[in-house]
Amino acid sequence: MVVDNRLSFINFFSVQNIVITSNLNNTQCLIDYFNYEKISITCIKTISQLKVNEKTLCIFKSRKSLKSILLDEYVIVPSINNPKWVIKNDISIIMNHGHIIKPTALLSKIVWSTAKIFAKFNLFTLIFPFRLLVVKDNLHEYFNNSKLQGIKPEIIYTGAIGKYQKFTIQLRVGQDLYFYKASNTNEGKARVLNEKKALQELNELNVRNFIIPLFIEEITNEDFYGIVQKSIIDSKDKLLLDLHENDFKFFIELRDIKNTRMIRVADYFNEINFYPNLLIGHRNFYETIKNKFIFLSASHGDYIPWNRFIHTTKIKIIDWEVYKDRPLFYDLICFILHKMILIQHENTSKTLNKCILEIKRVDNCIQENDLKLYLFSAILELLTHYSLNENDLDNYFISRLAKLLTEMEYLLNTNYLSTKIYNESNFSK
Repeated sequence: MVVDNRLSFINFFSVQNIVITSNLNNTQCLIDYFNYEKISITCIKTISQLKVNEKTLCIFKSRKSLKSILLDEYVIVPSINNPKWVIKNDISIIMNHGHIIKPTALLSKIVWSTAKIFAKFNLFTLIFPFRLLVVKDNLHEYFNNSKLQGIKPEIIYTGAIGKYQKFTIQLRVGQDLYFYKASNTNEGKARVLNEKKALQELNELNVRNFIIPLFIEEITNEDFYGIVQKSIIDSKDKLLLDLHENDFKFFIELRDIKNTRMIRVADYFNEINFYPNLLIGHRNFYETIKNKFIFLSASHGDYIPWNRFIHTTKIKIIDWEVYKDRPLFYDLICFILHKMILIQHENTSKTLNKCILEIKRVDNCIQENDLKLYLFSAILELLTHYSLNENDLDNYFISRLAKLLTEMEYLLNTNYLSTKIYNESNFSK
């Protein structure tokens, strides 16, 4: 069962009592949740009955404007049933937020764009009526021990549900933007800690062709472990869905940033704890490659179109939480599969062809058997990664990856590269 832990964003506020209005769609569910979390909760009929003190937080639903100089108001987007973002109801914050909508979420992009138009006329809550009230500057208290002075929390991103769930809080310090990434699950905390180590390691290496966030500090509070990093994205940076020449500069530099190591295929997949049942229907292929050796190099691990931004001659890359050594070409294959499956919905044959073309662009001397080996390894690891996430929203991607493995059986039994002519112009870059 996948646990939806997103309501834990309440724990970033310094409160002891929750007040909810009876017009919320899931009042009883909220009562049950907060009782389970041992947080005091009260239900009132209307917001006019609310008596706010410094330890009270109110969740309510209303499309009317409500302004108070003594209270901070946040809008829960899109709803309390599906709390993806908790945004301070401030026109400048709403209009100048970071990248929060994935390119795959077309409906979300349409709704969000419409809501921003309404926000210009102070009508944001007509679209998103679920709101949160708390004493002014309450959320600031969470960061009282930070080395950064004058922190202003603006947006809470609740993250994808599952055991790796993480929360990200957008912070403003003067004109500078920072992000606090935190988790309250053991698996999520491990990934946040790994990102800290990745940022520290890579920043010490003075990389040339890519830019990564600067690690600032750790902040541990209650059940959360988190890190603060300085934002590297600005309005001039481009989120492109196609591979760019800067991507290939990054692939090559990261590959060469430290010594590669050689490992037996079976030993590598034992290291990543892959699910044996993922090999159903592919056992014969795995048996032929398990004792072969592959080279591992440094890998971002989640190199997808919306985790990197094109900046003049360099590339800016975020979300380094699964950074480690992986088989060669993993990040390149990861990018292509996410784009062609989730965005373009291409068939398996065309997707594999694109992977082959781009791998040869990085290494035009690669042998066919080695190419098959690295391609199969990348797909199997991606299947493992998404299966471990235990998120039902990933089921479509998982099913498509499984079909790609089936197509790999064809690669095994034919001289695939030499018998098929590839015209690179047939495939979008």
